[in-house]
Amino acid sequence: MKISAILRDRHSFWGIFYLVFKIAFALFFVLAIGMSVFVTLKINQQRTSTGPLNLLGQVYVMPYETLPSRVPQGAFVYVREPGSLNEGDLVLFLQTTTGGERSLLLIGEIAGDPEVVMEGDEMTLAYPIRAEEGSEDLVRVSQDSIVGVPSRISRFPVFFLNLVKNPWTLIFVLIVPAVVLVMLEMSGLASMLRSRDPEEEAKGPSVDLSGYDPKVVEEIDRILEEERKGKKKN
Repeated sequence: MKISAILRDRHSFWGIFYLVFKIAFALFFVLAIGMSVFVTLKINQQRTSTGPLNLLGQVYVMPYETLPSRVPQGAFVYVREPGSLNEGDLVLFLQTTTGGERSLLLIGEIAGDPEVVMEGDEMTLAYPIRAEEGSEDLVRVSQDSIVGVPSRISRFPVFFLNLVKNPWTLIFVLIVPAVVLVMLEMSGLASMLRSRDPEEEAKGPSVDLSGYDPKVVEEIDRILEEERKGKKKN
């Protein structure tokens, strides 16, 4: 019996299992591709925009991996107002590149008490922030450059982003199962559409009558022939 026929049997265990797996995989495939594309677009958008994205709240999508808290690229960071900051607090802040071409959105750890500095004609607080885990090098970040304090970090979108970015998981988790399912479906469809010979269907399944009394076999053939003639007349 062909595998495609077994899997089409909705009354068997394998038929039911295949149906459930097919539906679940189709939903997972669409979700994985859709989420990876969505997160990639949001990462690119966040690299050009230092403001929160329109994702139902003050949400930032990390465009780079941040080392102190191991927040991966693509994570959704929900923030609240900074308020009072203490040593050891994680903060989301903007850091201008050396050449001043753009501002990077990073997460760092407050490493000490703030100090008062002059920015033009105004005084502001500057916090020492450790932007790399275990590093003794600190960056001075003004209070105005601190976007907020992370209140919740969602790593759920990162799973789908990494799933598609890694070629091996992409091949063995998504592409190979999809190809196998398509081949099974095409095989099953071909079996259903393959026409059978009407005369063969009318004759019914062949039966091995060797070893029986020839008179009995002859009588059986006569009865079957009469039935076939009767079906043709009808």
